[in-house]
Amino acid sequence: MLPNAAELEMPPIGRRFSTLMIARSAPCNNGAVQDVLAARPTLLLALALEGSAPTEREELLNLLQRGPDKDAAATTLQRVRQLFTKAQVFVKAEKLVEKYRARAEAVADDLQPTELRELLYYLVDSVLDRQSPATEPEVPPLIQLSV
Repeated sequence: MLPNAAELEMPPIGRRFSTLMIARSAPCNNGAVQDVLAARPTLLLALALEGSAPTEREELLNLLQRGPDKDAAATTLQRVRQLFTKAQVFVKAEKLVEKYRARAEAVADDLQPTELRELLYYLVDSVLDRQSPATEPEVPPLIQLSV
């Protein structure tokens, strides 16, 4: 019997989630790559198992049970990303993060003193940060100086 999201132990949503969210568009993200290749029970994996058709769920589990194979890692990661996308894992995970962000901000809105409220807002922003996919850093233009 295949596990569902409730049966898997999952880490709290936070920076690790942000790292994994980047994995959907970044070609190589060490944290996400290691999670997939080590078949760690993450929120994204649980959502994929829960939202996939039986044949795709079976394929995903087979991919993860192979163990780390450096030669097939790129192919495995590409296929896992495709299966996650098809199961709408990234969309569902983003909705969960926004739900918990709103809940945490609602709690912060009612807190006194102001310093405590600001601290909670800071923690919400730090833990549930909205990172954009990794992009190439912009290279500043070169200016030729003449003497």
